[in-house]
Amino acid sequence: LSASRSLVFRELKQYLKVANPSTSQRQLSALQTLLRQLLPSPDSNEISTPSPLPSVLLGLASPSPPPPVAEPLVFIDERLNPSQREAVHWVLREAGEVALIWGPPGTGKTQTLVEIIRQLVAQDQRILICGGSNLSVDNLLLRLSLPAPIPIPLTRLGHPARVLSSLVAHTLDSQSLRTDSSEILIGIKREIEGIQESLNGGGKRLRGKERRDKWGEVKELRKEYRKREGGVVKEVLGRAQVVLATCHGAGSRILERDTFDVVIIDEAAQAVEPSCWIPILKGKKLILVRRFSLPAMLRSSQLFRQAGDHLQLPPTIKSLNGDRKDKKFRAKPAASGVTALKSRSEERRVGKECLCSV
Repeated sequence: LSASRSLVFRELKQYLKVANPSTSQRQLSALQTLLRQLLPSPDSNEISTPSPLPSVLLGLASPSPPPPVAEPLVFIDERLNPSQREAVHWVLREAGEVALIWGPPGTGKTQTLVEIIRQLVAQDQRILICGGSNLSVDNLLLRLSLPAPIPIPLTRLGHPARVLSSLVAHTLDSQSLRTDSSEILIGIKREIEGIQESLNGGGKRLRGKERRDKWGEVKELRKEYRKREGGVVKEVLGRAQVVLATCHGAGSRILERDTFDVVIIDEAAQAVEPSCWIPILKGKKLILVRRFSLPAMLRSSQLFRQAGDHLQLPPTIKSLNGDRKDKKFRAKPAASGVTALKSRSEERRVGKECLCSV
């Protein structure tokens, strides 16, 4: 390069790929809804009365006493062990607005939860089942979709690509295609595609007023499609007694105005607290399923201030440097005197003893 020519450097630009903001937006919307129930509005000095479930969770109210029931509970699954039966009885007959089922892996929490769901369905209650991940939701869906004397009308929300292939038939999209109105939707969609093809140059090229009229026709057809699609979704969800979704999926527009008798959050510790508030605000009663420690919002609640797991196992340590003698790599003894390394068989044995409900 000659000395007379100067180098021009363009401004460096950095492109940052961010996650889908819909999850954080739904969490924020749920927290804002909760705050509106708890804090006074700017135009009024009165504090709105929140629904009973958030009040109990936040320690603002005591749980409601259980209603008196004369007839004994008849279990649908006769294979339940005594601790599982005790948990089912507590959730259905003794717990108020909040119930907690906890226990280590292998203690039968999912089997207990399926029994509770079937009992609630038999009582004609509407249930929203959520989880922190699609896998935890699909695990329950797999159990609930097994052949039974009385099948459960259920619908799984979420994109079919994120659902196990064997369970796609239970998704909202798949069930919508099997309704009577689905043929009308398919016809409208084909008509829209045909008009768009002609507008994009297929066949006779349209110009001027004729082209504007066609775009107006597409606009009207899209309005009709959205209206009929909303009717189909409402029809499918109206038949579903059990709705399954992830915690943030429960905040979609599909369930914007829906309420449920019972909300169940499986593997509650895998979901952050703002995500849990999304389904909680839609229900009258909450059932949490956990492996060990309590979620943060329950640890701060007066209800569970004294709760704890005295049989909780210490962490399992796996190290490739087993021969090292450094103290920080040694397995420290737990408070109960047992070593931090536990075999799976001993974990399952202890787990069977400590399955209970709060």
